[in-house]
Amino acid sequence: MSRKLGRRPSVGFVFLVSAHLLLISLLAWGYTTPELDRVWLIQQGMHRDNFDGLSAPDVQTIKTALRHYPDLPRAFIGRAPFGFVEPAEDGWVKLHQSHFITDGNIHGAVTVVVDCRAPQLAFPVTVVFDYEGHHQRLQFLKNSQQRLELQFDPQAQSKWVQVSVEPAQVKGSLGFAPEIRIKAPDVPGQDAAP
Repeated sequence: MSRKLGRRPSVGFVFLVSAHLLLISLLAWGYTTPELDRVWLIQQGMHRDNFDGLSAPDVQTIKTALRHYPDLPRAFIGRAPFGFVEPAEDGWVKLHQSHFITDGNIHGAVTVVVDCRAPQLAFPVTVVFDYEGHHQRLQFLKNSQQRLELQFDPQAQSKWVQVSVEPAQVKGSLGFAPEIRIKAPDVPGQDAAP
């Protein structure tokens, strides 16, 4: 009794293996979370008491979704021309690293007003803006506000700006960290953006 080596599998065997591979790939595809659902889950997580900032994968998920869905900034900033992605208390953000986005209607140079408040021990406070290859910094020596001109690429839809605050926390102040607020400059006769 001799067996032939190299005998091809039967049609039934090929069909059975193909059906199993198709089933596995269909189930894998079905268990993936759609992009907007992932963004919604990130947004829900930001409103918890223990939220301490966006992780790198969260940031990447939101940035990717912003490219695919031009109206998505409205979910974060409403009708304002720009605003923080992370939750803010009356416009003030307490995180060491935060992000703000613009709607798709802002192009070229944009002037913003940056407010800083912190205990006296925290100063000098440095606020760093990283976006589209630009790196700008403001230094505050006391509680005050400064203007900053951001140069955006006119081709980009919504703009993403990473904002870092140093020092992140003041020693001996029971965890009080510097806070910042970014708003539109006051224009006589117009309301400022929140």
